[in-house]
Amino acid sequence: RSTDVHTYSSTSPEFFEKLKDCASSLKVGGVWNAGNIVGPMITNQNEKLAKACELEPGEKWLIAPEFVDEKKYILKPTVKVNVKPASFTFRTELFAPLLAVTPFDTLEEAVELVNSLDYGLTSGLQSLDEAEQRYWKNHVKAGSTSIVASRVLW
Repeated sequence: RSTDVHTYSSTSPEFFEKLKDCASSLKVGGVWNAGNIVGPMITNQNEKLAKACELEPGEKWLIAPEFVDEKKYILKPTVKVNVKPASFTFRTELFAPLLAVTPFDTLEEAVELVNSLDYGLTSGLQSLDEAEQRYWKNHVKAGSTSIVASRVLW
């Protein structure tokens, strides 16, 4: 499935540089190489993924889609930014290594975004702020949740 990341609208350009570096450094390839992190998708006939690989108004690629094999089973980690909550990519489970980054202005708005999805198996928050942690814990609706309360050095 694809993953959605919600970031404050004021997130620094440095965050996106680090995100790009991290995603593009993941080893990609066949399942028989234990060093690979991203392997083949179950099908190369994914119409939803094909549609998500098109940019909607306002979106842009941090990392554009690139397949590593001729049959298009192995997609390198792909990152789309400025994804709007009403967009196809935000609202659709893709089952592919495509990260959709959606900006928000407040934690309450981010929780609303998470809770507005028809799916929501996993959700996490990274924050040192105890009030934010408490709000998120009491309001987010997901099957599996986690809070990371450590400093990220970026």
